[in-house]
Amino acid sequence: MMLSTQCFKGMGTVYLSPLILDVYRGSSTAFSINAGGSQNKVWYPADQLTIIPWQIVKDTMEGEDSKAMIDDSERLPQVNKNYIMNDGLRILGLNPLNPFYKDFGLSFKRSAPTMIRLNALLLLPPKIIVLKDSKDINDRPELTDGGWNLAKQGVQYRNVFMTFSISVFGPEQLLLYPDLWVSKHKPRASIPEHYLSTA
Repeated sequence: MMLSTQCFKGMGTVYLSPLILDVYRGSSTAFSINAGGSQNKVWYPADQLTIIPWQIVKDTMEGEDSKAMIDDSERLPQVNKNYIMNDGLRILGLNPLNPFYKDFGLSFKRSAPTMIRLNALLLLPPKIIVLKDSKDINDRPELTDGGWNLAKQGVQYRNVFMTFSISVFGPEQLLLYPDLWVSKHKPRASIPEHYLSTA
């Protein structure tokens, strides 16, 4: 007796062990799953197995599935709202109201369901402080569309060009301190103390 693996392309047909055949009374053309491994294959009828929930998926998703997931994550809020208010409520039987709910005495206060409006929480951007020669507050990086342009915030000091790393000091302030990039012409260099001052 054989079980066909029609759901797996290119795997052909596999033979089940006599032990499984003794207890299995399903169709001889049922789908089967390899619960062993590539070297020691043990095949079980799919309808006799239970998939344990919340397992981490390690395999790469197929192209179409991956594209569909990315497309869903990129949908605008207004598009999601339309899906919920149109398809979602209809699938749940809420618009129009399914007689099943009416039998339990459930009804809407309004003729058509609407979403609750909430005020958006706006977070103030953190202040950027660059530790360098300039003490001018206007010399700090400007916030533009939720980002900072640090292109001109590097410092040249004796053939040494410094860029900046970011440290967080509370929710409202970021401190940029210099990273040292030593040129090949001056393999040993020191950072002036005022660059590292937090005052």
